[in-house]
Amino acid sequence: MKFHIDMWSFHFILLLLSISSYGFLNLGFLPLNLSHLIVVFCLCSILIFSLYDKKAAIPHVYIYFICICSFFFVYSYVKIFDFQKIKNIINFIIFTAVTSIVLHNVKATLLIRYYIAMSKIFIFFALLQMFLYYFKIGDLYSLSFLGLKDVNLTKNGFLLRLYSIASEPAALCGILLPAVYLSINNLINGDKTIVGKKYSIILLFVFANTFSLIGYIYLLVMAVANIVYNGKVSAGKVIVSFIFIIFILFALFKSESMQERISGIVSVEAIESSQNLSVIAVYSNYLVSKKVLENDLLLGGGLFNHEYYYNKYIGTFYSHNSLRMELNKDDAASLYLRVISELGISGLIIFITVILWMLFNCNAKDSLKPFSIAFTLSFILLGIRAGSVNYVLLWFYFFSAFKFINYRGSYL
Repeated sequence: MKFHIDMWSFHFILLLLSISSYGFLNLGFLPLNLSHLIVVFCLCSILIFSLYDKKAAIPHVYIYFICICSFFFVYSYVKIFDFQKIKNIINFIIFTAVTSIVLHNVKATLLIRYYIAMSKIFIFFALLQMFLYYFKIGDLYSLSFLGLKDVNLTKNGFLLRLYSIASEPAALCGILLPAVYLSINNLINGDKTIVGKKYSIILLFVFANTFSLIGYIYLLVMAVANIVYNGKVSAGKVIVSFIFIIFILFALFKSESMQERISGIVSVEAIESSQNLSVIAVYSNYLVSKKVLENDLLLGGGLFNHEYYYNKYIGTFYSHNSLRMELNKDDAASLYLRVISELGISGLIIFITVILWMLFNCNAKDSLKPFSIAFTLSFILLGIRAGSVNYVLLWFYFFSAFKFINYRGSYL
């Protein structure tokens, strides 16, 4: 019997394993964590398979993407020469190349089905975490025995903020973003193309129990987007959407964990005096990005230079205050802040133009519309609080969105 393996299904599973393992412990004997090591292995495997089969097509969008980035690479080196930057650029090229090539070549049906399967694994561990906590089975509910790193174990009063195997609630929300859109689409519009009502209800239940402010903002945007993109408004849709919005507002005003964050961002004075680490991280990086933009308006401080400028300027804002320093300085706490800091106004214009193109082209293929919208919105929303260019999930959403926007054919 002749053995046959689907090359791109295999590599896509590896990509999902990389995303799933992002919250796990670093490997002490290598300068890479488990997630990044899987990507490197995936690259080596693609090269070997390509030499044997020669079927690795490189998407045009990645060629355009890397050409634009090359200009900013050169500018960055002219601005500040640093050998560490060579490593950062190599990592950046590897992670984006592997993600874009695998997603371009894998079948659209498998992309969605395998992603949904991954989301079910995260849902399972979230429900397991809830069971272990409320039935008081020791401290197993932390799931640290699985090898998670830097577990953010927080509570909302008596209630546990779920994070599954993502290590923190906001990270779990980020991983479930496309599934959230598809679930809301199922409940509001009755679309059963890929997810059913039972799955949708359970997923949204888990999502709600993260008690994450950024997660609830994701939820609100996804609910509004469902109405905007689907056009037709019926009484049923209005009622379901109204319930969603009321639930979100109720959670925002009743959740202790979210009230802590809201109280920290109601004014500039509140932000400056806030003790919430998330608020501090975003605001401190905002101050640095603003300072860099003032000095280099057109092209910014240079790609991968935000950390350099953070170390240079942060002491002028928070002198001898360790609580307010070092937070997310390597990724600017947000993709948008990082673009402003490292690429300036020119990079921001290019970035916004790409996003607008994606949003306006989500309606191009009716049968694939839910998927193109889901991944486009997921990329846009995840970037609010994720700025690391080595975060595979970010590029997974970006290149998946392009795949479905430009896909030729029907999903079914």
